[in-house]
Amino acid sequence: MHPGSEEYKDSEKYELKVRDWKAADKEHRTLAPYIKRLNELRRDHTALQTLGDVVFHATDSPHIIAYSKSDRDDTVLVICTLDSHNTQSTTLHLNMSELGFDWNDRLIAHNLITDTTWTWHNDVHIELNPFDSVAHIVTLRRAP
Repeated sequence: MHPGSEEYKDSEKYELKVRDWKAADKEHRTLAPYIKRLNELRRDHTALQTLGDVVFHATDSPHIIAYSKSDRDDTVLVICTLDSHNTQSTTLHLNMSELGFDWNDRLIAHNLITDTTWTWHNDVHIELNPFDSVAHIVTLRRAP
């Protein structure tokens, strides 16, 4: 123990853990592909490369957070559950003017994680199951 500290010399945090990364990958028990995809998105979208220009969008649930980031012509919307144990749903109220749209515009929302596309309006029903997808990372464009 270090003098004046509650840390113990044999603390678990100092133990070397042997992990079978290949088995974890084979059994789909690894976050590596998801983290790789997040890093690709950050690299591909200039809006995700800076700390500024964050706009929060209202949700009806305290368990889901939504925000967008913009950089010139690149805008990314992130909707994320804060509950790692339960499926959560909410109505997302998009701040259309902050996103560069009119309040009555229909939007094409493209999920960059799942490659799913939806048609949205300014109020959107969202459901997130943390065992399936903890977040939607979305680009938006005006529907034709």
